[in-house]
Amino acid sequence: MSCMRWLNVALAFCAVAIAPAIALAQELEKESQDPNQWVLPLGSYSGIRHSKLTQINTRNAAKLRVAWTMSTGTLRGQEGQPLVVGNMMYFESSYPNFVYAINLDSVGQIVWKFAPEQDKFSPSVACCDLVNKGVAYADGKILVTTLDTHVYALDAKTGKVVWSAQNGDPQLGQTMTIAPLVVHDKVIVGISGGEYGVRGFLTAYDLKTGKLAWRANSVGPDADILFDPAKTIDGATQQPVGANSSLKTWNQEEWKLGGGTTWGYRGAAIRMMLGQTSREDDLRRDWVLVHEMVHTALPDMEERYNWLSEGLAVYIEPVARVQAGDLTAREIWQAMMRDMPKGLPQAGDQGLDNTDTWGRKYWGGAMFCLLADIEIRKATGNRLGLQDAMRGVIAAGGNHEADWPIERILAAADKAVGVNVLTTLHNAWGPRPVAPDLDGLWRDLGLRSHGGSLDFDDTAPLAAIRASITETRSK
Repeated sequence: MSCMRWLNVALAFCAVAIAPAIALAQELEKESQDPNQWVLPLGSYSGIRHSKLTQINTRNAAKLRVAWTMSTGTLRGQEGQPLVVGNMMYFESSYPNFVYAINLDSVGQIVWKFAPEQDKFSPSVACCDLVNKGVAYADGKILVTTLDTHVYALDAKTGKVVWSAQNGDPQLGQTMTIAPLVVHDKVIVGISGGEYGVRGFLTAYDLKTGKLAWRANSVGPDADILFDPAKTIDGATQQPVGANSSLKTWNQEEWKLGGGTTWGYRGAAIRMMLGQTSREDDLRRDWVLVHEMVHTALPDMEERYNWLSEGLAVYIEPVARVQAGDLTAREIWQAMMRDMPKGLPQAGDQGLDNTDTWGRKYWGGAMFCLLADIEIRKATGNRLGLQDAMRGVIAAGGNHEADWPIERILAAADKAVGVNVLTTLHNAWGPRPVAPDLDGLWRDLGLRSHGGSLDFDDTAPLAAIRASITETRSK
């Protein structure tokens, strides 16, 4: 047979082999775009958990009432969100991981229930409650993980087991709580057990047969983690990571003792615990949610620069809550005058980049942000501030899922406001201790403290800037 004939046969074989995987991926992607369905654990591959449905909105959400409930048959934490495929709803309980199929045209009708036999030892090595993050769907199958590290593919119509795979061993401290992720014709799952020295890994199983396709460890030599050292780029340096980059971060062979378990969420996530008596006012009084939201908008950096991430959250959170009407400007300026001195350098300080103390990380970072906000406003005639600068980081593609060097973050922020404030300030404050005159700053901002009260002096040099920092934003 000629070389050309062999080539044609090979291409035809590849086309036949690849076409089903492409079709599966296209079908799942198309179904995820239908707002009347919820076919992926996070709603879509973008993982934003946002529904395009509009029937329930801010005007009528308060009028919602319970229409139907059912017991999952377990009393542990429930973390997995239901999937809706056509007229069916599928969800998985906490341990012992019951899976239910509910007919939404006849709410309350359980079409089938799957109750897997499990290794009774697995709860004893499970950390942080016996939860499960839900099921996945693809190709007419419901994909399930169980605490004792089994992976099941169930027929979506009947609940019968199509295939199963053993992904780990509870006797080794391994458990599973993750929701499977289907990519093309592969079912990808992780492993839990970091508290017991488990060495993390991702595993891909063939969607149709359950056969193991590949496994990549989180730590170890390149052959184990399936890294190409020449093509894998370090997010901070933008350079190839080089051979066996994982091993370089461990002392001798400690990587063999475990690390990098793969149980978590995809993308940034904020968990809120709400009780039955929680009310809107409870959320308005709580600062944690807004603080954590600020973190999701900033790229990850080297750990030594955590002061910028924490400082931004400490500074922006109360300002945003004033702008939203949940706090008063007087309340947050009183708090800043009280707490900002905690961020001043102490004996032995080596600058924000090199001093990992609580005061410097949180309040030193907040002090940097306050001074940056003021300097940006001075340089722009009070038209722009720190919030405008940080919007520039988001516009440039920065968020919590990206790894950026701090120089790139500050450059993007400076570019957005057209002045080189943040980079200049970091060059001064990062490598060495700087102690601004806070008492003089409060006077210039027009803050007059009298015992437990605070007065605003609107004739002070920076009074207009102080007022602008907390005024309601129009965009």
